Amino acid sequence: MIKYNKLKSIIKNDTVALGMFHYSGSPAIVEILGYSGFDFVIFDTEHTPFTLETGQHIVRAADASNITPLIRVENNPSMILKALDLGFQGVIIPRVKQEEEALRAVNAVKYPPIGERGSCPAVRASNYASGDDAIEWSEYCKKANEEIFLSVLVEGKEGISNLKKIASVEGVDNVFFGPVDLAQDLGLPRVDHPKIWEAVENTLTSCRSMGISVATTVTPYPTIDWAKKLIERGFKILAFSSDLMVFHNRCKEIIQIKKSNS
Repeated sequence: MIKYNKLKSIIKNDTVALGMFHYSGSPAIVEILGYSGFDFVIFDTEHTPFTLETGQHIVRAADASNITPLIRVENNPSMILKALDLGFQGVIIPRVKQEEEALRAVNAVKYPPIGERGSCPAVRASNYASGDDAIEWSEYCKKANEEIFLSVLVEGKEGISNLKKIASVEGVDNVFFGPVDLAQDLGLPRVDHPKIWEAVENTLTSCRSMGISVATTVTPYPTIDWAKKLIERGFKILAFSSDLMVFHNRCKEIIQIKKSNS
């Protein structure tokens, strides 16, 4: 049977979920995140050279350390299908601007009757089942539709203007608010600009009214204080930067030992 989705349970309970983008490709880092208490990890195929061959090791590490593995992947039915068949428990679709794009993602993520995801019992996500029992497979598909997490990344002014239509598509679980790209699209110098906060408030209010959760990233200010500020604003799902950025920032702190004694 399909695995229980820890992240969806946290969302249902309306408590804070903390995750991180994964850029290193290291299964050990995923295990450390899980053992440390992070709730989810996002395997990013948009800004890295990674293939799904690397992704399958990330999923195994996530399974071992009780952390929900998500994947940021282009809105391509073939790629989404392969990622879910590997065992990723959620998909984040970047640059969603229109209702039709959200519907395309739902069709790729969900089995019929909600979507059009292709069926194959002999994959990792279904424990390589034989598929001989049609009733068992139909139950698996039903459970998969309930447990798989679908997030649409709204990160531009066109997406923000179409937010309600995008979020109202059946099968969309979450809107991921992208402040960095939105600021760039609006020609703003920083993500804490009043126009960005206005978009934040509108997004949170609109999604709450439709029963849709909202996530965001702590980048480009990956600090605990900034994360707390986002939670105070109303976000319950935070991706705290990326593993490489956290490591980079820690290295810059450590190197001060050398500079302070030179």
